[in-house]
Amino acid sequence: MSKNRMETFFDGVVAIIITIMVLELKVPQGADPAALRTKFRAIRERCVRDWCDREAVTLHPDTPEIEAIRLFCRRHTTLAVVERDTKKLSGIVSYWDAIAAITREG
Repeated sequence: MSKNRMETFFDGVVAIIITIMVLELKVPQGADPAALRTKFRAIRERCVRDWCDREAVTLHPDTPEIEAIRLFCRRHTTLAVVERDTKKLSGIVSYWDAIAAITREG
């Protein structure tokens, strides 16, 4: 199998894996308006710090795309891109960013 065909095959497999991960997202229970109002009242006073992920998954701008995809498959979360030296946040990578990277031409 040629290198190009192997890369295309691998890209397809990874795209399928990410798609399956996205499709497994659950629709919240109690989606009717009254239930949503009740839920909103219950969370109105809470802050993001009460539920945010304190152990953010990070990678560096020069990390190969395949490593980011592997992290998605293992951690099921968005990834923070930080500079090696300054530790400054330079971006966020989402599942959708990974799918776009896999499916883009060239």
